[in-house]
Amino acid sequence: MEIIQSRKDSVKICKSSLYGNDFLGMMLNEMHKKKERALSLDLQLIMDECKTFFIAGHETTALMLTWTAMLLACNPIWQDKIRAQVAE
Repeated sequence: MEIIQSRKDSVKICKSSLYGNDFLGMMLNEMHKKKERALSLDLQLIMDECKTFFIAGHETTALMLTWTAMLLACNPIWQDKIRAQVAE
């Protein structure tokens, strides 16, 4: 919530005309543009979307690391190659 508020404040005091060019900034820009429409983004929806992206990214990374550890455990030759690359 603090990040969103700081971006809103920077636009309000004219430090920037946009909220940023990342995912959060794009969503805040759309919320600002579509305030007049009935189907606009609200703050709760933006926070929920950010949480979804964070959790999905965390689960994807955790799954990839789990599979990497499992495949390395099953293939000692690969382990030796990786150890040699890390040692370089």
